[in-house]
Amino acid sequence: MSEKGLYKKIIGHGWDHPEGAQRSRENRFFDKVQSEEVSKKSKPKTRSTPRSNHKHVYEPVLIWEKNIFNWLNDEVCGSVAKRCEICGRLEKSAFSYLFHSNENKYYGPLRHFCCDEQDNLCEIDAAKFRKIIFLGGSKIINNLGDDVIYDLISFMNCGHYIIIGDCMGADLQIQKLLSESKYPNVTVYYSGDRPRINLGNWKTKYISCNKYLSDYERQKVKDVQMAIDSNEGYMILKEETKGTIANIKKLIELNKKCRVCVESCAELKKYLRYRQFNVKDYDDLERLRKCLQNE
Repeated sequence: MSEKGLYKKIIGHGWDHPEGAQRSRENRFFDKVQSEEVSKKSKPKTRSTPRSNHKHVYEPVLIWEKNIFNWLNDEVCGSVAKRCEICGRLEKSAFSYLFHSNENKYYGPLRHFCCDEQDNLCEIDAAKFRKIIFLGGSKIINNLGDDVIYDLISFMNCGHYIIIGDCMGADLQIQKLLSESKYPNVTVYYSGDRPRINLGNWKTKYISCNKYLSDYERQKVKDVQMAIDSNEGYMILKEETKGTIANIKKLIELNKKCRVCVESCAELKKYLRYRQFNVKDYDDLERLRKCLQNE
């Protein structure tokens, strides 16, 4: 049976018109339905685009966001995340990288991104949030803990400028890590005839002082200049050493914050998971010294 015949059979003879008029009406009605069906435009098939249908290719990038743990101030911190080169999708939340991850390494120069007002990632200049960080610590330190290594690698991935001394102990161990990572943004300060330690063959800065001063006094003059030139400090303590405590006091005096990482301090570990202490004033320093005395 043809399509028109089937249609007529379904319609039946329920029309109250003569047979000739009924047939004419059925033909007109069928033709109208057919023309409407033909005139309907079929929906075009969705074409896949590189952004909607692709295999994600992730590259490490640096994401700058406001620190959710210090929401009372405007501190912005950077963390490494994996971003798709094609669509811009993040593999994980950037802040998941603030905690110690398995990918704890220096990636080299990275592209820097920041969230705009609509929470979209936009690329920014790598120097926008760059800081000058004064690194130092006790002379008796002969190795770096995992927490310190993680922080130093974070500084390198952020592209911060590092200023450091040429002394044995913490300076030497930090220089070893920076040199092995081939990190370029380092300046070694010295106050003698020449730098005693410069493992990465970085650029140097000579701090002049009275040649009749003792070695401690000459190093103190150098450290004071490093505190002045920096934006903030990062000190490593194993016990209360005079030179490192003096550096922390100078940073406090200059109204600059200093993060202190204490090695092998059980008292401090009771309160801080990673044995770190943010020193902003003399009260913070006094609490830190009490923890060291109880060690």
